[in-house]
Amino acid sequence: MMRALAAVIGVLFACSGAAADARVGSKSFTESYLLAEIVARLVEEAGEVAAARRFGLGGTGIVYRALETGEIDVYPEYTGRSAAPSSATPRWRRSKRSVSRCAAGGSR
Repeated sequence: MMRALAAVIGVLFACSGAAADARVGSKSFTESYLLAEIVARLVEEAGEVAAARRFGLGGTGIVYRALETGEIDVYPEYTGRSAAPSSATPRWRRSKRSVSRCAAGGSR
């Protein structure tokens, strides 16, 4: 599964004409560093693009801003957390908002 994800990331970058590197980010705690390193190595192993590591960015808000501004291209996240992009948003509205953002092509 992870190899397939890495291959998909590589193909998307190769086809999009994006930067030569897939910029992999992480939050600033040990498990996030480890998961991001696994993703970076899988991307490199797929051989489509190189992986630029941007680890230890900070908390959820900082990492989401990095995604939105293009500072990073991908970072590993827990399914439940990625469905709730803002703790300021009421819980019952979070998943609806996330689903509609994804359906509209993401946050960019």
